[in-house]
Amino acid sequence: MAKNKKIKIGIIGAGFISQICHIPNYADNNNCEIIGLADFRKKLREKVAKKFQIQNIYKNHQELLKNKEIEAVIIITGKENIGPIALDCIKEKKHIFTEKPSAHTYKQAKKLVDLAKKNKVKYVVGYMKRYDNGVIKAKKILNNLIKSNKLGEINFVRAHNFMGDSYGNPKNYIKSKENVPRNIPYWPSAPNWIKKKDRKHYSGYLNTYCHDLNLIRYLFNKDLKVEYTNLSKMNGRLAVFKIDNFLCSFETGRSNYNIWDETIEIYFTRGIVKLSLPAALLKNKCCKIDIYNSNNKPERKIILDNSSWAFKNQAEEFIKTIKLNKKTLNPGSDALKDLKIIENIWRS
Repeated sequence: MAKNKKIKIGIIGAGFISQICHIPNYADNNNCEIIGLADFRKKLREKVAKKFQIQNIYKNHQELLKNKEIEAVIIITGKENIGPIALDCIKEKKHIFTEKPSAHTYKQAKKLVDLAKKNKVKYVVGYMKRYDNGVIKAKKILNNLIKSNKLGEINFVRAHNFMGDSYGNPKNYIKSKENVPRNIPYWPSAPNWIKKKDRKHYSGYLNTYCHDLNLIRYLFNKDLKVEYTNLSKMNGRLAVFKIDNFLCSFETGRSNYNIWDETIEIYFTRGIVKLSLPAALLKNKCCKIDIYNSNNKPERKIILDNSSWAFKNQAEEFIKTIKLNKKTLNPGSDALKDLKIIENIWRS
């Protein structure tokens, strides 16, 4: 691919998350050009296209895919719509980026992964926490601590996410009261073995907490084996995983307070490393790292790098993945593991 050639992309979905987290980051990227926008809502797609100077607008993704210039597609739609839309895009041999989760079941997502491999297209899933500057630094620190044995062995890990306000009062986005048609393509929001009354809870759990499972796997580069679960109380749930030779507790829930409360604490024999993650939509706020070392005397070190935003870094990497034909940090094939873990949690 020519060095100066811009990747021509299409956006499917013009809603809130697309406007705040995705379209601006691609619009500002000098290595790509947004040449198409699709959304079922007529007024919304017209206003968003005008705001971001997108020349071509379409009433649905099928119409957008007829534009042969489009090389890659960003899919930011309702969670139940991502799978079938992604499948159509892969069939047309378009590189795709989708929001997480990639689908609602392992079986659904495996269909996408297999076809993407067959058609030789890049398939990336939006786990933007991997692109947080603080997380990137934390992974390097963690790898060095494990390799050097400076703090001893890992005894236990505690992951905690009691979701609060992840939005941070965003402004300057276009709202719409238009109805979304009922005949748009969708896949079931839960495996068929989950009872109907529990499917909404499963879908909500998957949507929010797949991020944390993905991040835990990324930090340790290990599989998670489900040892214990208790999902009986929606506002306070617990799962316990075995990772290598230590356990990891995973606490999830919500409360009426508005702060975002998401941490990962890694307990070594002689110290602690704590990651405190920001609300997702806070720009230029990254993961904070606290290191407590008790070898000689208690020591606390705070490492911050707020020079960029995880969503921006993620968009830049997707375009580079296509332009340079390189591997991605978040392939759809890897995201399959998160769906498998969540299904195992709910089977338990």
